[in-house]
Amino acid sequence: MNYPATKLMRVLLDRPEQWLTTREIVSKSGISSATAINLLKELVKLRILEMREEGVYKKYKLAETSIARELKKVYALYLVESFGVENLLTPGLISLALIGSFASGEYDSRSDIDLLYILSNPDEISRIGSKIKEFEKFAGRSIQIVKFPLHEWERKKKKKDPFIKTALANHFLLWGEPL
Repeated sequence: MNYPATKLMRVLLDRPEQWLTTREIVSKSGISSATAINLLKELVKLRILEMREEGVYKKYKLAETSIARELKKVYALYLVESFGVENLLTPGLISLALIGSFASGEYDSRSDIDLLYILSNPDEISRIGSKIKEFEKFAGRSIQIVKFPLHEWERKKKKKDPFIKTALANHFLLWGEPL
């Protein structure tokens, strides 16, 4: 999507905790300053963005509201879908899920993207190393792979392992069987 609002939001969603000037947003998004100013005013009015003044500059960042957190989740899915979930699949894959701060909408500009692979044979994951590198370049973030053989996942799930409980409570299933 190359709509001006989408370009502007991508800049802010990539750096949700950073205060950016209008000029920085225009430079990073490639949209005109007049368009950016109008969109920024509207997004502040909708409480999606916060605005503060520092001298003659207005700075903006993503607001810490429930709607902003939900937009961050949508953006996480947008990144994965834009790259192509099919590029992340590997033989023996049972389930692929987005977990961690991107799934919860609590990521910041330093967060990595966590992908959970549940596999019939965990050794198969090595086949997608080059695709993961491509995804890192595409997303501009490191990708953390968490892999489990199905039997180990099921065993830990029955034991109510804290990591598994967190993943079950907060994930986006990208492909395959429900977790």
